[in-house]
Amino acid sequence: MSGRSGRGGRGGGAGRGSDFGRGGGAGGRGGAVGRGSDFGRGGGASRGVGVGRGGRPVTVFSLPAEPNPTPNPQITELENKVVLNRLSGPNIVDGGVTYPNRPGHGTLGASIVVRTNYFELGSEAGMILYRYRVDVNPTVKGKKLKRIFALLLEDKLFSRVQGRVATDHKVNIISRERIPEPQSKVSVHYRPENEDEPRERAAVFTASIEEIGTLTMSELLDYVRSTNTNAAYDGKDQAIQALNIIMAYSPSTNPNNVSVGRNKFYPTNVNAARQNLSATLQVIRGYYSSVRAATGRILLNVNVSHTVFIRPDRLDILINSFRRDYGRNVNTLQKFLERVRVEVNHLPAKKNKSGQSIQRVKTISGLATKNDGQGQQNPPRVASFGCGAKEVEFFFGDLPGQKPSTKPGAKVAPKKYITVFEFFLKEYGITITDPSLPLVNVGNRVNPVYLPPQVCTVLNGQPTKAKLSGASTDAMMRFAARMPFENAQSIIGEGATVIGLHPPANASLGLLGVSVTPKMITVPARILSSPQVKYKANRTKESQSGSWNLMSIKFTTGAKIPPWSYLWLPMPGKDGDPFPNGPDATVRKFQDILLDNGVVSPLPLLPGLRRELVSGNSSANDAIIVDAMRKFCAHPAKPKFLLVIIPYKGDGTAAIYNQIKSIADVKLGIHTVCVIGSKFGNPRGQDQYFRNIAMKFNLKCGGINHSLDANKLGIISAGGTMVVGIDVTHPSPGSASNAPSVAGIVASTDKHLGQWPAALQIQESRKEMVSALDVLFKSRLEVWRSRNKTLPENILVYRDGVSEAQYEAVIREELPLLRAACATIYPATDTKKGLPRMSIIVVGKRHHTRFYATRTADCDSSSNTRNGTIVDRGITEARNWDFFLQAHTCLQGTARPAHYFIVLDEIFKRTALTGQKPADALEQLTHNMCYLFGRATKAVSICPPAYYADLVCERARCYLASLFSPETPADTPAQSVASGPQETQISNSEVTVHGDLRNTMFYI
Repeated sequence: MSGRSGRGGRGGGAGRGSDFGRGGGAGGRGGAVGRGSDFGRGGGASRGVGVGRGGRPVTVFSLPAEPNPTPNPQITELENKVVLNRLSGPNIVDGGVTYPNRPGHGTLGASIVVRTNYFELGSEAGMILYRYRVDVNPTVKGKKLKRIFALLLEDKLFSRVQGRVATDHKVNIISRERIPEPQSKVSVHYRPENEDEPRERAAVFTASIEEIGTLTMSELLDYVRSTNTNAAYDGKDQAIQALNIIMAYSPSTNPNNVSVGRNKFYPTNVNAARQNLSATLQVIRGYYSSVRAATGRILLNVNVSHTVFIRPDRLDILINSFRRDYGRNVNTLQKFLERVRVEVNHLPAKKNKSGQSIQRVKTISGLATKNDGQGQQNPPRVASFGCGAKEVEFFFGDLPGQKPSTKPGAKVAPKKYITVFEFFLKEYGITITDPSLPLVNVGNRVNPVYLPPQVCTVLNGQPTKAKLSGASTDAMMRFAARMPFENAQSIIGEGATVIGLHPPANASLGLLGVSVTPKMITVPARILSSPQVKYKANRTKESQSGSWNLMSIKFTTGAKIPPWSYLWLPMPGKDGDPFPNGPDATVRKFQDILLDNGVVSPLPLLPGLRRELVSGNSSANDAIIVDAMRKFCAHPAKPKFLLVIIPYKGDGTAAIYNQIKSIADVKLGIHTVCVIGSKFGNPRGQDQYFRNIAMKFNLKCGGINHSLDANKLGIISAGGTMVVGIDVTHPSPGSASNAPSVAGIVASTDKHLGQWPAALQIQESRKEMVSALDVLFKSRLEVWRSRNKTLPENILVYRDGVSEAQYEAVIREELPLLRAACATIYPATDTKKGLPRMSIIVVGKRHHTRFYATRTADCDSSSNTRNGTIVDRGITEARNWDFFLQAHTCLQGTARPAHYFIVLDEIFKRTALTGQKPADALEQLTHNMCYLFGRATKAVSICPPAYYADLVCERARCYLASLFSPETPADTPAQSVASGPQETQISNSEVTVHGDLRNTMFYI
């Protein structure tokens, strides 16, 4: 897991795409940890009655001055007027793309009031902002570019607007007044922070400044308050961007904060909330902010966030700690240290005229390599990649900037090769205590500058994307999982100071004409009722807080399991042996559970296979696994299903899991389910664990685990609607340069929504829009036709993973491909009727909207809003059709609702098809589908098509593990994209599952 902690658990498994852990019964998705996760120190919220999860009281967040909060009635009235007017007006046009009008607000469910983490933003009457574009030459980025902007604003050109100007430190400047010379070129002599004057031969940058327009805030407000169906404001996006720059300027320039990205800010002072994750890493609580337009007002969204930072320490201590945590692979160490900033402490201290210390800061570019300085007349002599101070020699006195010492008593002779160890001893009197530690290069490959780690101290506040160990991940989750009222209290307390919501934390805010109302807004919400879950013979289960169990039921449709057995992969020294007499007896007990839940299972082929793995040797383990699985397939009974017992869950098992799935799914065409030996063999909780595993067996073999009454599935119950999920997964930091992106698609096969076969397609790296969507989508239509003998009349698409900025691209790029696929398979008679009708809903998860109950009666046992809570007013724009839905019960932390935005609708607007008001029909259907996620006995946080699409993309990452998580030999430096050898183009066959599994739920 990366330093951002991944996306958290999603409901029925042990993380994304994994099929081992707690199985299908693990809770809803979107709970404790993920991007923008919720944690913060709070207190002071009023206490409700009752006892919550773990014995903690159910508590709501409240303000003493507002004991009975109510939503702003003027906003509600305005929303109603906008919707009423737009029902008879044209559809919304955004950038040439037409989006459907909101057909009304939802009405189903019990009405409640919730707080949300938004604050109302105000501006001075008649406020005008001037926008400037700045181009810096020569081009730089990062901290250096930020420093250049700071120096630029000190120029006399900006003297008249001091305090009334803000910048994003990249390209934009926003000012309350016009700059005297709007078309200017300013020479910026670079000067490090705290230094009085530029250094000798300091770099000079030219900043070209150009005025690019003005923004009148009253026009933005007029737009969001207008009920005119033809109202438009072309400057909306630019105005929101300008407000974001203004809000981010103060926290981004506060020396006690560290900025991560454009709008996340982390305090680094001694009082900052932090938690050590290991001897090398710590997590710090910070805050996110973003300006958004809503009906009738401009809002500021503020949320707690967290990021992993490198612990500030002496570098030699840090390296030793890193080796204990991650091993002695030098390439892994280099990746960790690249771009880390250190203060060097072997040189005399420097102070400016004010007496402030001037840090001597260097940036690590890597470790010593044999090819360093190859263009020099006398290049350094490096014994091996990542070697230490006694194994690196440089030619002293002959390189630029190097001069023999003139200090009295200096013993270093000029113009000779000398080791780094000898140089520091003779030049500075420093004995390098551990010369075996790798030297760090604070120059570059062309002109290297080597330093021993003991003279470097890692600076505070440096985020990292280092992979977290299992123990560190657990520590991070414990730190992040805080109750909703605690997070809300943190936002209005520490968060207001860090973000600079009001003076005195942000004195420039008023000078820039902006103000923030100091309390969170309240909005109307509703709680949708939970549907009954059905099993075989119309047995029903009532959910409690969106959850139920598998006792005394049989699956709706029990599958027939082909011949099967088990593969037991013990590893000496890991969690002992849960099967001292072998797993046979336990596997027989599991088969009894399969039968009890209605799965048609033959007796397992016993005894199964046992192959002992080698701790820490992934290549040997790969060979062991491949050999065992091929032997399994060669059994005379032709088995097609393998239960794989993994030795333990934790660091090192990912490679085992990836190899199992790759060889089974792609090469051999056999179904596999992985379980953890310590859980599978433990009598405690074994019955529920077995039933969770049984759900996966049944789904993989074509069964249906549970269903809903037809009247709970609206238009789908008629049998002519196919539901589709689409997602794309991208290479993560550290992936190979030729790692592709992979698109995944799933689709229902009938009105029961119980089976969702999938397909995968490799595409251009980091491209979100699906290039071959026509091919993928046609394959799903063919599966539907093969099972129903006809094509669907309606197609409902849930598109996962698309940001707000990409909504337009879905319509411009992906919709034509969907239409093209239909044109090749639907007869002309259908197309003349306008078939198939299509609706596309974008599912958003990586947002920062959170809700807080205002009454204990509206809380669940973890003090979150109850499952089924839906919001489509107050923080939305009535011109758009979208809603927030929290379908799940969050087991820990603060619940994150899913956001659904409709970019195309040809189905729900036809009330004759659905028999309901459009908003109610879509909201209720989406909510009820969350109870049909096949491997969980819980409502999940996003609807199954989007969830399944994400899972199949995660499975593709297993197949491409050598690219997404490449291992470089310890003694070989990783090669860059530019300098590396020509890399092989990845074939789609790498992610094409075996024909025997192609139309199954192999990815569950």
